Amino acid sequence: MCQHIRDVMSKNLNYNDEINSEGEDVLLDFLQQKTSGNDVLFASLATEAFRYYQIPARYVEGYYVKSSDINDHGIATIASKNAHAWVEVYFDGMGWLPVDMTPGYYYDVYTLMNMVSSPQGNQNDVDIQKNQKESSQVDDGQSGGGFQKLLKNIKDVGMVSLGVLTGLILLIFILWLFLEIRKYIYRKGLSHAFKHATVKDQTAYLYRLVVFYLKTYDIDYHLGLNNEQIDEQLSLMEVIYNGDFLRICELFEKSFYGEIALQEYELLIIAHFIDVLYKNQRGLKWYERIIKRYTVMSWRRVYKELVKGRLQNG
Repeated sequence: MCQHIRDVMSKNLNYNDEINSEGEDVLLDFLQQKTSGNDVLFASLATEAFRYYQIPARYVEGYYVKSSDINDHGIATIASKNAHAWVEVYFDGMGWLPVDMTPGYYYDVYTLMNMVSSPQGNQNDVDIQKNQKESSQVDDGQSGGGFQKLLKNIKDVGMVSLGVLTGLILLIFILWLFLEIRKYIYRKGLSHAFKHATVKDQTAYLYRLVVFYLKTYDIDYHLGLNNEQIDEQLSLMEVIYNGDFLRICELFEKSFYGEIALQEYELLIIAHFIDVLYKNQRGLKWYERIIKRYTVMSWRRVYKELVKGRLQNG
Protein backbone atom coordinates (compact mmCIF):
# COMPACT_ATOMS: atom_id res chain seq x y z
CA MET A 1 0.00 0.00 0.00
CA CYS A 2 2.89 2.38 0.77
CA GLN A 3 4.42 1.82 -2.66
CA HIS A 4 1.03 2.17 -4.36
CA ILE A 5 0.45 5.59 -2.78
CA ARG A 6 3.97 6.68 -3.71
CA ASP A 7 3.51 5.58 -7.34
CA VAL A 8 0.20 7.39 -7.74
CA MET A 9 1.53 10.61 -6.18
CA SER A 10 4.80 10.65 -8.14
CA LYS A 11 2.95 9.94 -11.41
CA ASN A 12 0.26 12.57 -11.04
CA LEU A 13 1.78 15.30 -8.84
CA ASN A 14 4.76 17.62 -9.23
CA TYR A 15 7.30 18.38 -6.53
CA ASN A 16 8.67 21.86 -5.80
CA ASP A 17 10.31 22.66 -2.48
CA GLU A 18 9.90 26.41 -3.07
CA ILE A 19 6.11 26.27 -2.98
CA ASN A 20 4.41 28.06 -0.07
CA SER A 21 2.10 25.52 1.62
CA GLU A 22 0.05 28.13 3.48
CA GLY A 23 -3.54 29.01 2.57
CA GLU A 24 -7.02 27.53 2.77
CA ASP A 25 -7.16 25.77 -0.60
CA VAL A 26 -3.50 24.91 -1.13
CA LEU A 27 -3.98 21.15 -0.49
CA LEU A 28 -7.06 21.04 -2.74
CA ASP A 29 -5.22 22.94 -5.47
CA PHE A 30 -2.32 20.52 -5.11
CA LEU A 31 -4.62 17.50 -5.35
CA GLN A 32 -6.31 18.92 -8.44
CA GLN A 33 -2.88 19.51 -10.02
CA LYS A 34 -3.31 23.29 -10.13
CA THR A 35 0.02 23.75 -8.40
CA SER A 36 3.16 21.84 -7.44
CA GLY A 37 3.70 20.74 -3.86
CA ASN A 38 6.46 20.64 -1.27
CA ASP A 39 7.13 18.02 1.45
CA VAL A 40 4.34 19.43 3.65
CA LEU A 41 1.74 18.88 0.94
CA PHE A 42 3.07 15.44 -0.02
CA ALA A 43 3.03 14.33 3.65
CA SER A 44 -0.44 15.81 4.25
CA LEU A 45 -1.92 14.16 1.17
CA ALA A 46 -0.26 10.82 1.95
CA THR A 47 -1.66 10.91 5.49
CA GLU A 48 -5.17 11.32 4.12
CA ALA A 49 -4.53 8.52 1.60
CA PHE A 50 -3.50 6.06 4.33
CA ARG A 51 -6.53 6.98 6.39
CA TYR A 52 -8.77 6.47 3.34
CA TYR A 53 -7.59 2.87 3.26
CA GLN A 54 -8.32 2.65 7.04
CA ILE A 55 -4.61 2.53 7.89
CA PRO A 56 -3.79 4.64 11.00
CA ALA A 57 -1.49 7.48 9.94
CA ARG A 58 -0.40 10.89 11.25
CA TYR A 59 1.39 13.92 9.86
CA VAL A 60 4.81 14.66 11.42
CA GLU A 61 7.18 17.63 11.13
CA GLY A 62 10.86 17.74 12.06
CA TYR A 63 14.29 18.58 10.67
CA TYR A 64 16.55 16.90 8.13
CA VAL A 65 20.28 17.33 8.74
CA LYS A 66 22.86 15.94 6.32
CA SER A 67 26.30 14.86 7.46
CA SER A 68 27.81 17.75 5.48
CA ASP A 69 25.88 20.20 7.67
CA ILE A 70 27.81 19.09 10.79
CA ASN A 71 31.11 20.79 11.62
CA ASP A 72 34.24 19.22 13.08
CA HIS A 73 32.94 19.71 16.62
CA GLY A 74 29.77 17.72 15.92
CA ILE A 75 27.57 20.82 15.89
CA ALA A 76 25.05 21.64 13.17
CA THR A 77 23.17 24.85 12.62
CA ILE A 78 19.55 24.12 11.79
CA ALA A 79 17.82 26.63 9.54
CA SER A 80 14.40 26.79 7.99
CA LYS A 81 15.73 24.97 4.95
CA ASN A 82 16.27 21.90 7.14
CA ALA A 83 12.58 21.69 8.01
CA HIS A 84 10.90 18.57 6.70
CA ALA A 85 7.55 16.71 6.91
CA TRP A 86 6.75 13.00 6.64
CA VAL A 87 4.13 10.42 7.64
CA GLU A 88 4.02 7.94 10.53
CA VAL A 89 2.01 4.74 10.00
CA TYR A 90 0.84 2.51 12.87
CA PHE A 91 1.64 -1.21 12.72
CA ASP A 92 0.10 -3.62 15.25
CA GLY A 93 2.71 -4.88 17.69
CA MET A 94 5.33 -2.39 16.44
CA GLY A 95 3.78 1.03 16.98
CA TRP A 96 4.24 4.14 14.84
CA LEU A 97 6.84 3.80 12.08
CA PRO A 98 7.98 6.68 9.82
CA VAL A 99 7.38 6.57 6.05
CA ASP A 100 8.57 9.43 3.80
CA MET A 101 6.42 10.11 0.73
CA THR A 102 8.24 13.18 -0.63
CA PRO A 103 10.24 12.66 -3.85
CA GLY A 104 13.93 12.86 -3.03
CA TYR A 105 13.28 11.58 0.50
CA TYR A 106 12.14 8.03 -0.18
CA TYR A 107 13.83 6.57 2.86
CA ASP A 108 12.81 3.11 3.80
CA VAL A 109 11.32 2.69 7.26
CA TYR A 110 14.55 1.67 8.98
CA THR A 111 16.66 4.48 7.49
CA LEU A 112 14.15 7.13 8.52
CA MET A 113 13.88 5.62 12.02
CA ASN A 114 17.65 6.02 12.35
CA MET A 115 17.43 9.60 11.09
CA VAL A 116 14.77 10.48 13.65
CA SER A 117 16.60 8.78 16.53
CA SER A 118 19.93 10.43 15.59
CA PRO A 119 19.22 14.20 15.32
CA GLN A 120 22.94 15.02 15.50
CA GLY A 121 23.37 13.69 11.98
CA ASN A 122 25.00 10.28 12.34
CA GLN A 123 24.00 9.56 8.77
CA ASN A 124 27.38 9.58 7.11
CA ASP A 125 26.34 6.90 4.66
CA VAL A 126 22.99 8.50 3.82
CA ASP A 127 23.27 11.69 1.82
CA ILE A 128 20.18 12.20 -0.29
CA GLN A 129 20.01 15.42 -2.28
CA LYS A 130 16.73 17.31 -2.57
CA ASN A 131 16.11 17.09 -6.32
CA GLN A 132 13.89 15.10 -8.63
CA LYS A 133 16.66 13.35 -10.54
CA GLU A 134 18.27 11.78 -7.52
CA SER A 135 14.81 10.98 -6.20
CA SER A 136 14.17 8.81 -9.24
CA GLN A 137 17.49 7.00 -8.74
CA VAL A 138 16.68 6.23 -5.11
CA ASP A 139 13.17 5.20 -6.03
CA ASP A 140 14.38 2.81 -8.71
CA GLY A 141 16.88 1.23 -6.37
CA GLN A 142 15.06 0.82 -3.09
CA SER A 143 11.58 2.36 -3.23
CA GLY A 144 9.48 0.56 -0.69
CA GLY A 145 12.36 -1.76 0.22
CA GLY A 146 12.05 -1.17 3.94
CA PHE A 147 8.29 -1.59 3.79
CA GLN A 148 8.66 -4.90 1.97
CA LYS A 149 11.26 -5.98 4.53
CA LEU A 150 8.85 -5.05 7.31
CA LEU A 151 6.09 -7.12 5.71
CA LYS A 152 8.49 -10.04 5.35
CA ASN A 153 9.44 -9.82 9.04
CA ILE A 154 5.80 -9.72 10.04
CA LYS A 155 5.13 -12.73 7.83
CA ASP A 156 8.07 -14.63 9.38
CA VAL A 157 6.81 -13.90 12.90
CA GLY A 158 3.36 -15.04 11.88
CA MET A 159 4.73 -18.32 10.49
CA VAL A 160 6.70 -18.97 13.69
CA SER A 161 3.64 -18.23 15.81
CA LEU A 162 1.53 -20.52 13.63
CA GLY A 163 4.11 -23.29 13.98
CA VAL A 164 4.19 -22.95 17.77
CA LEU A 165 0.38 -22.94 17.93
CA THR A 166 0.17 -26.01 15.68
CA GLY A 167 2.71 -27.85 17.83
CA LEU A 168 0.83 -26.95 21.00
CA ILE A 169 -2.48 -28.16 19.54
CA LEU A 170 -0.83 -31.40 18.42
CA LEU A 171 0.68 -31.92 21.89
CA ILE A 172 -2.70 -31.35 23.56
CA PHE A 173 -4.34 -33.79 21.13
CA ILE A 174 -1.71 -36.47 21.84
CA LEU A 175 -2.14 -35.97 25.61
CA TRP A 176 -5.94 -36.17 25.28
CA LEU A 177 -5.68 -39.33 23.15
CA PHE A 178 -3.32 -40.91 25.70
CA LEU A 179 -5.67 -40.13 28.60
CA GLU A 180 -8.70 -41.43 26.73
CA ILE A 181 -6.96 -44.71 25.85
CA ARG A 182 -5.72 -45.15 29.42
CA LYS A 183 -9.18 -44.41 30.78
CA TYR A 184 -10.74 -46.94 28.43
CA ILE A 185 -8.24 -49.64 29.45
CA TYR A 186 -8.80 -49.02 33.18
CA ARG A 187 -12.56 -48.95 32.82
CA LYS A 188 -12.54 -52.22 30.93
CA GLY A 189 -10.28 -53.77 33.55
CA LEU A 190 -12.41 -52.53 36.46
CA SER A 191 -15.59 -53.63 34.73
CA HIS A 192 -14.19 -57.12 34.23
CA ALA A 193 -12.89 -57.30 37.81
CA PHE A 194 -16.20 -55.99 39.18
CA LYS A 195 -18.22 -58.64 37.38
CA HIS A 196 -16.06 -61.43 38.80
CA ALA A 197 -15.76 -60.03 42.35
CA THR A 198 -17.87 -61.08 45.31
CA VAL A 199 -20.96 -59.05 46.20
CA LYS A 200 -19.17 -57.80 49.32
CA ASP A 201 -16.23 -56.45 47.27
CA GLN A 202 -18.59 -54.99 44.69
CA THR A 203 -20.39 -53.09 47.44
CA ALA A 204 -17.10 -51.86 48.93
CA TYR A 205 -15.96 -50.65 45.51
CA LEU A 206 -19.20 -48.72 44.95
CA TYR A 207 -18.89 -47.20 48.43
CA ARG A 208 -15.43 -45.86 47.60
CA LEU A 209 -16.75 -44.29 44.43
CA VAL A 210 -19.55 -42.57 46.35
CA VAL A 211 -17.06 -41.19 48.89
CA PHE A 212 -14.77 -39.87 46.14
CA TYR A 213 -17.46 -38.19 44.02
CA LEU A 214 -19.04 -36.57 47.07
CA LYS A 215 -15.66 -34.94 47.72
CA THR A 216 -15.97 -33.18 44.34
CA TYR A 217 -18.95 -31.39 45.93
CA ASP A 218 -16.86 -30.58 49.05
CA ILE A 219 -18.76 -33.19 51.04
CA ASP A 220 -16.81 -35.42 53.43
CA TYR A 221 -18.87 -38.58 53.76
CA HIS A 222 -18.43 -41.35 56.32
CA LEU A 223 -20.87 -44.19 56.66
CA GLY A 224 -23.52 -43.46 59.29
CA LEU A 225 -22.55 -39.79 59.87
CA ASN A 226 -24.58 -36.74 58.78
CA ASN A 227 -26.66 -38.71 56.31
CA GLU A 228 -29.69 -36.42 56.51
CA GLN A 229 -27.62 -33.22 56.20
CA ILE A 230 -25.82 -34.55 53.13
CA ASP A 231 -29.10 -35.62 51.55
CA GLU A 232 -30.56 -32.16 52.11
CA GLN A 233 -27.41 -30.47 50.75
CA LEU A 234 -27.42 -32.54 47.54
CA SER A 235 -31.12 -31.91 46.99
CA LEU A 236 -30.64 -28.14 47.46
CA MET A 237 -27.83 -28.30 44.90
CA GLU A 238 -30.33 -30.05 42.58
CA VAL A 239 -27.98 -32.97 42.12
CA ILE A 240 -30.51 -35.56 43.38
CA TYR A 241 -34.06 -35.73 44.67
CA ASN A 242 -34.69 -35.52 48.39
CA GLY A 243 -34.26 -38.96 50.00
CA ASP A 244 -32.13 -40.55 47.25
CA PHE A 245 -28.94 -40.37 49.28
CA LEU A 246 -30.61 -41.77 52.41
CA ARG A 247 -31.69 -44.78 50.36
CA ILE A 248 -28.06 -45.39 49.32
CA CYS A 249 -26.89 -45.08 52.95
CA GLU A 250 -29.43 -47.69 54.03
CA LEU A 251 -28.07 -50.14 51.45
CA PHE A 252 -24.47 -49.59 52.57
CA GLU A 253 -25.42 -50.00 56.25
CA LYS A 254 -27.35 -53.16 55.37
CA SER A 255 -24.21 -54.61 53.75
CA PHE A 256 -21.51 -53.40 56.15
CA TYR A 257 -23.32 -53.37 59.50
CA GLY A 258 -25.95 -56.04 58.89
CA GLU A 259 -23.55 -58.20 56.83
CA ILE A 260 -26.39 -58.93 54.41
CA ALA A 261 -25.37 -59.37 50.78
CA LEU A 262 -27.08 -56.87 48.50
CA GLN A 263 -29.24 -58.04 45.64
CA GLU A 264 -28.32 -57.23 42.06
CA TYR A 265 -31.05 -54.59 41.73
CA GLU A 266 -29.76 -52.92 44.92
CA LEU A 267 -26.27 -52.71 43.45
CA LEU A 268 -27.81 -51.16 40.32
CA ILE A 269 -29.51 -48.50 42.49
CA ILE A 270 -26.12 -47.53 43.95
CA ALA A 271 -24.50 -47.61 40.50
CA HIS A 272 -27.19 -45.28 39.14
CA PHE A 273 -26.64 -42.87 42.04
CA ILE A 274 -22.90 -42.85 41.30
CA ASP A 275 -23.59 -42.17 37.61
CA VAL A 276 -25.68 -39.12 38.58
CA LEU A 277 -22.83 -37.80 40.76
CA TYR A 278 -20.31 -38.39 37.98
CA LYS A 279 -22.26 -36.70 35.18
CA ASN A 280 -23.26 -33.62 37.14
CA GLN A 281 -20.77 -30.84 36.33
CA ARG A 282 -22.56 -27.94 38.00
CA GLY A 283 -20.25 -25.56 39.84
CA LEU A 284 -17.05 -27.38 38.85
CA LYS A 285 -14.06 -25.52 37.44
CA TRP A 286 -12.56 -26.72 34.15
CA TYR A 287 -9.63 -28.51 35.81
CA GLU A 288 -11.98 -30.15 38.34
CA ARG A 289 -14.02 -31.51 35.43
CA ILE A 290 -10.88 -32.98 33.88
CA ILE A 291 -9.89 -34.60 37.19
CA LYS A 292 -13.38 -35.99 37.56
CA ARG A 293 -13.36 -37.39 34.02
CA TYR A 294 -10.10 -39.27 34.51
CA THR A 295 -10.63 -40.35 38.11
CA VAL A 296 -10.66 -43.99 37.12
CA MET A 297 -6.97 -43.78 36.19
CA SER A 298 -6.02 -43.22 39.83
CA TRP A 299 -7.74 -46.41 40.95
CA ARG A 300 -4.95 -48.85 40.14
CA ARG A 301 -4.62 -49.93 43.79
CA VAL A 302 -8.39 -50.31 44.09
CA TYR A 303 -8.37 -52.38 40.92
CA LYS A 304 -5.73 -54.74 42.34
CA GLU A 305 -7.61 -55.09 45.62
CA LEU A 306 -10.84 -55.73 43.75
CA VAL A 307 -9.19 -58.47 41.72
CA LYS A 308 -7.67 -60.07 44.85
CA GLY A 309 -10.95 -59.80 46.76
CA ARG A 310 -9.50 -57.76 49.60
CA LEU A 311 -11.57 -54.56 49.34
CA GLN A 312 -12.86 -53.06 52.56
CA ASN A 313 -15.52 -50.41 53.04
CA GLY A 314 -13.03 -48.03 54.71
